[in-house]
Amino acid sequence: DTLFTKFYKVDNIHVANSLKNDSLKKEYVLKHTPAYEKITVLLNKEADHFEKEYEFLIDGIDKGHYLALTSPTKEFNSKQKFYNFHNIIVTDVVLFYKAEAKTIDFYFLDRKTGKAFINHKIKINGKKYKTNEFGIVSIKKSKKITKEEQIKQTDFLVQFQDEDFLFEEVCDFDEEELIYNYQNKSN
Repeated sequence: DTLFTKFYKVDNIHVANSLKNDSLKKEYVLKHTPAYEKITVLLNKEADHFEKEYEFLIDGIDKGHYLALTSPTKEFNSKQKFYNFHNIIVTDVVLFYKAEAKTIDFYFLDRKTGKAFINHKIKINGKKYKTNEFGIVSIKKSKKITKEEQIKQTDFLVQFQDEDFLFEEVCDFDEEELIYNYQNKSN
């Protein structure tokens, strides 16, 4: 068996946001051929029905919005029943995050230049922040949080708005990492 994936570049964020359901995505794909990039994956001939994940590395892909179409057939047509769409955003943002003893730090860098995004507006769990001169947003931990049982939320929704896109990533931490002074429990 073979899996065919095609990537279609979407003109802008407004068009990307308008493609709300599969019928609109199908219509867009049929009107915007050829695909930006095509990838073929040969599947193992296993006798199972478990869900599989595949990652693709596409060198030199331009920043922007893409629609990925995955199908068991090489050519896609309007009557096809088996297919899957995924919205993909390619950005120049790289996000690193780390729990320190008294803070949770989020680092924002440009993937092409390695430079920090300085004084950039960021939202984390809906609250507004600005990056510092090193591209870091540092959130102070509560001194009241001293045990894992007190942790109510371990994930942080990070949003980075640029002129062309909204970068979103969920950063997940272990409960232990969110305890105040967790690296230095003897203090």
